[in-house]
Amino acid sequence: MNFPKEVTVTDQRIDISFFSDTQKNFVRNITESIISNYTQSKAVRQIVGIAGPSGAGKSLLSVLVQTLAKDHYPNIPIYAVSIDAFHFHNNRLRAHHADEKTLMELKGRYDTYDISALEAKLNKFAALEALSFPTYSRKLHEPVDDAIIIEEGSGILIIEGLWLLYDDHGWENIRRYLSHTYFLSSGKNSLREHTIKRHIAGGRSEGEAAEQYEQNDLKNAELVLKTICIADESLLWPN
Repeated sequence: MNFPKEVTVTDQRIDISFFSDTQKNFVRNITESIISNYTQSKAVRQIVGIAGPSGAGKSLLSVLVQTLAKDHYPNIPIYAVSIDAFHFHNNRLRAHHADEKTLMELKGRYDTYDISALEAKLNKFAALEALSFPTYSRKLHEPVDDAIIIEEGSGILIIEGLWLLYDDHGWENIRRYLSHTYFLSSGKNSLREHTIKRHIAGGRSEGEAAEQYEQNDLKNAELVLKTICIADESLLWPN
């Protein structure tokens, strides 16, 4: 499986030309695992979940799997979707409060997503219906509706995000749609570095990005890491 030099993840171009052979083989193995599980199941459609803390590389992994599979398994459509696409829009987040903050200040926490909308989309996909999924733009910092069009027929949906394995606030209703779940993580310093870098790429200053990580992302990560025991497989992004 040949690797591209860069991919687009939530409107951001990601340079992967520096990937080591170990990292490339890691992605290849996950791709083969997902395809193998799907073909062996003989299911028409399958939903795979990738959970883990911010900065672990969930979005990147799902897009890379989609990219590699498209070249090597063109008869098996794969769709990569992030739960970030189901964030409430910013005007709603600004208008609602929790813990003496606006939900906008807490954006990324378990209660800043439209879980009912996500569940409805997963239900349609599982029912073999034609449908569309939104994406999340890190340029607009908003969901973009109907960005991913799925026709009737077979395929694999890779859904990734922090809270897929969380057992409260409605997230417990999501797990039943997932045929197989991975929990992806990385070293503590790597998680911090990657998350701050992403915030800067999205328009924050270095100081703002660091503050956002300490005040929000780190607290979310502490909760998310407790869900690792629920996953079918635990993965550590290699160096």
